[in-house]
Amino acid sequence: MLFTEIDYLENQNSSKTKKPRVFNLPPTKNFAFNFVKGLLNRFNNSVWRDQPEFLSKCTILTANQRTAAIIKEVFSKAKVTHSPRVFQIQDLSGFLGTSITKNYSEFEFFQRDIITNLERFIIIEQLAVDFLQENSDFRTKAISYDIASTAENLIDEFNANNLSLEDINGLDSDDLSKNSKASIETLKYVFKHYIEYQSSSNRIDLSYKHSWEISCLLNHWRTKPPKDPIIVVGSTGSRNSTANLMKAVSQFPQGAVILPGLDKFLPEEAWKILTPDHPQYGYVYLAKRWGLQAKDLKLISKSPIWYPCNKLNTNQRLNFFSLAFRPAALIHSWVAEGNLLTKNLKKIMAGVTLIEADNTHIEAKALALAIRDSVRKNLSVALITPDVNIGRFVTSELERWDIIPNNSLGQSLDKTKEGIFVSQTLMIMSKDFTIGDLIVMLRNPIYPLREVEAHNKNICRLEEATICDEKFSECCDFYLEWAANQDSDFSSWVQWLFGLFQPKNLFSKTSPLSEFVKIHEKFIEELLLGPTKFFDGDSVDNNSQFFWNTENGCEIKNEFQTLKTISKKIRKVNFSEYKLFLEKFLKSKEVYKNSSENDTVFIWGTLEARCQSADVFILAGLNEGIWPKNEKNSIWLNRMMGTKFSLDFNARKIGLSAHDFQQFSMAKKLILSRSTELENGPSIASRWLFRIEYLLKSLGSDGTQSLRILKKRGSRLLKRASGLNDKNIQFSAL
Repeated sequence: MLFTEIDYLENQNSSKTKKPRVFNLPPTKNFAFNFVKGLLNRFNNSVWRDQPEFLSKCTILTANQRTAAIIKEVFSKAKVTHSPRVFQIQDLSGFLGTSITKNYSEFEFFQRDIITNLERFIIIEQLAVDFLQENSDFRTKAISYDIASTAENLIDEFNANNLSLEDINGLDSDDLSKNSKASIETLKYVFKHYIEYQSSSNRIDLSYKHSWEISCLLNHWRTKPPKDPIIVVGSTGSRNSTANLMKAVSQFPQGAVILPGLDKFLPEEAWKILTPDHPQYGYVYLAKRWGLQAKDLKLISKSPIWYPCNKLNTNQRLNFFSLAFRPAALIHSWVAEGNLLTKNLKKIMAGVTLIEADNTHIEAKALALAIRDSVRKNLSVALITPDVNIGRFVTSELERWDIIPNNSLGQSLDKTKEGIFVSQTLMIMSKDFTIGDLIVMLRNPIYPLREVEAHNKNICRLEEATICDEKFSECCDFYLEWAANQDSDFSSWVQWLFGLFQPKNLFSKTSPLSEFVKIHEKFIEELLLGPTKFFDGDSVDNNSQFFWNTENGCEIKNEFQTLKTISKKIRKVNFSEYKLFLEKFLKSKEVYKNSSENDTVFIWGTLEARCQSADVFILAGLNEGIWPKNEKNSIWLNRMMGTKFSLDFNARKIGLSAHDFQQFSMAKKLILSRSTELENGPSIASRWLFRIEYLLKSLGSDGTQSLRILKKRGSRLLKRASGLNDKNIQFSAL
C-alpha cells in the first residue's frame, strides 16, 4: 500500500472519520521534481518496494497538460522501470476510457465534436441579435457583439462552477434594478438557446465537456471507487468541478491530494481573514467547496509536507514573502516578525535584483544582458512574463549574441506574419483603404512576390507616384488612367493589382457568411499567385500552396471552413460583420511555437512556468494591468448575484497570479523587472513590488540598505544596457 492509516491520522487528529488526505509542497522552484522524488521515496518505503511493476498501477492527475508532460519527463530521467499513468484534469477522456467499465465510446457526449471558439462566438452573437429583435426595448442598450464577447466568458465560469440554466431561472428578480432584470432575461435567452444548439448540432462546448467528464467520473466512483493509488497534484481547486474531484480522491483509501505552494508561515489568524486576491486564498476557497468547517481548515493549512525540499535560506526567503503578503489587518506584524528576519536579510536578498527601466525597450535590453551573463556562467535562465511584447523584445535583443531562446510564450494569431497578412487583405477589401495600406501589404514578409525583382520595382514606381502627386491617394481610377500611359509591363501589373479588390456590390448588400469567405479566399489566392507572367507553371502552383501550408495558414484555412459550415445557421451579414468575426478569431486565437531547442534559455508564460525550474528566474512586466492583469467586473451579474453563485473568479484570478509570483520568488537567483512608462504614460508598479518595498522600508536601516542594494544591481544592468550599441560591453556578475 502506498498510503497507510498513519497518513489519515496525521490529518485528522487521531480521528478515524472519513476526512481528506492532503499533503503539500511549499513554494519551490522545482515542484515537479520534488513531487516525483517524494512519490518514489514513499514507494520505496511501501510494501511494493520489491515489486516495481506496481508503480504503474498508480494514477496521477495533474492541473494542466504542461505539468503532466514535465512529470513524465522527470520519471523518464529517474530511470525507473515502470512509471505511473499521468493525465491532465482538463482532458480526462483517456482516463475515463480506462477507468469506467462501460464502453466509454458509447457515451453520447464523447462522440460529439468540440465547438470552436469562433463558432461559439458567432452562434452566441446570433442569439443576441435574435433576442434584441424580439425585445425592441433593449436595442439601444446593448450591442450583439458586446453581448457575445462577455456572455461566452460567463458561460465558461458557469460550466467551471457546475452552474446551469436552472440556477439562472431560480434567481429572484423582484428586488433587481431594471438593468439587472434586462441582463438576466438576456442571459436566460442566450443560455437556453445555446444549449439547444449544442443538442441539435450534436456538438459540445469545451468548458462543459470538462465539467461533464469530472461529473461522469465521480458518478462511477460512487459505486466502484478505485482500489489502486490515485493522486491529484499541482491544483488549487479554483474551479468547482476540480475541487469536487480533489475531494473525492482525497477520501479514497489509496487517494491523496498534493497542494502546490502552501505557505506554512502564514499564522492561523491570517487564514481566517484572507481575501480572494491573496496568494493562499485558493485553499480557503477549497475548504469551503469541500464543506469543511472553519475549525477544520487546518486539515489543509497544517497538512504534512509531501517531500522536505527547502533549505534554510529558501525557508527564510519564503518567510519574508509570506510576511510581505500578510493581510492588511495584520500589517502591524511586519515590525514584530520582520525584526526577526533583519539579521538574515542580507542572505535572504542575496540573489535578488530589481530593475526599474524607463520603458519596455530598455527593460528588454537589460534583461537580455542578464540572460547573456547567466549563459556565460553556464546557468539556466527563464524569463517569465504574461506580456508577449516583452518576450518578443528580449528575443530580438538576444540575437546580437546569437542566443535563440526556447520561447514557448504564446501570441495571438493576428501578431503572426500570416495573421497580419490576412488582416491587411481585409483592410484592402474595405472601402476606406489607402494606397499606402496596399503598398504595406505587398511588402509583407510572407508575401512570395517580394522575391520577384520586377514586382518590387513596380511597387517602388507606385510608391514614388503616390508621394509625388496627392491625386494618387484620392482615386483608384486615377491610377489606372496614369498607368495606361506607362510602359506595357507596368500598366498590365497595375491593372492586375487594382482588378483584385473591386468585387461588385461587395459593401452594399448582405450575403451568407460563406459568400464573403469565398470572396476573401479568392482574393488571397489571386494575390499570392500574382501575374502569371512572373512565374512558370510550377512556381505558380508552389505560390498558391505556400501560404496555406504554413502552420498558421492551416489554422486560418480551418476557420474559413468553420465559417462556411455555420453560414446556414445564422442570418445574412454584411462585409463589416464578416470582418468583425474574422478579426475576433485572429485576436483570440493563441498560437505557440518554440523558436529553438535551447535547454538553458527559456521564455515562459505564467501558466507554463508552474512546476518548471531554472537556475535564474526573471519575472518581467511587473506593472498593474500586466502582472497582475486587470480583471473587469461582470456586466451581467451584480455583486449580490455574484455572491449567490460564488462567482468571485475575477478576484480569485488575481490571487492565483499572486500565488504564481510567490512560487517563482523562491528561485536562488531572482530578477524582478518593470518599466516606469507604458504607452507614453506612467505605469503603476505591481502591488506585490509595493509590498516588498514597503516591508523592507519598515525594517529600519537594514531593510532600507537591502532595498538600495536590490535597486543598485538593477541600475548596473540598466547602465550597461544603455551602452549596448557600443562595441565593447563589459561582462559582469548579476
